[in-house]
Amino acid sequence: MDRATDSTDVPEDFPHAPILGAVAGFAPKFLLIRRENGSYAAPKISDEECNARWMHCEDLANQFANAALRSKAGKRSDWNEEDILDQYLPRLRNTGWVSDDESTWVLRRSAAILNWPLPPSLQKTEELGPRQQE
Repeated sequence: MDRATDSTDVPEDFPHAPILGAVAGFAPKFLLIRRENGSYAAPKISDEECNARWMHCEDLANQFANAALRSKAGKRSDWNEEDILDQYLPRLRNTGWVSDDESTWVLRRSAAILNWPLPPSLQKTEELGPRQQE
């Protein structure tokens, strides 16, 4: 199968964006699709689109990892690694290049590439200690 359409490479922790929709009217409505087995589910992006988004995010993660290394070696040499990564989150979200969930994934992936610790802003709730959750 062609790499551009092979969704088996997409990691399990990569966020799968739902498809949002709206229908006019007064009463609340849900956007659902009917599956072949008769059940209903929220629609998701196709495997091909998910793979393309993942490849884009993986590329961004590598770019941010390189930028973080340059920052650590240069003008932010006195910062710890968590603070260097932490500064990129609001910047990436403000670009609109990826969703908020994807931006968190990108920087978590950058930390993994660099083998750096995650700042609290990138940790999942279950990874935080009891004192950090308060």
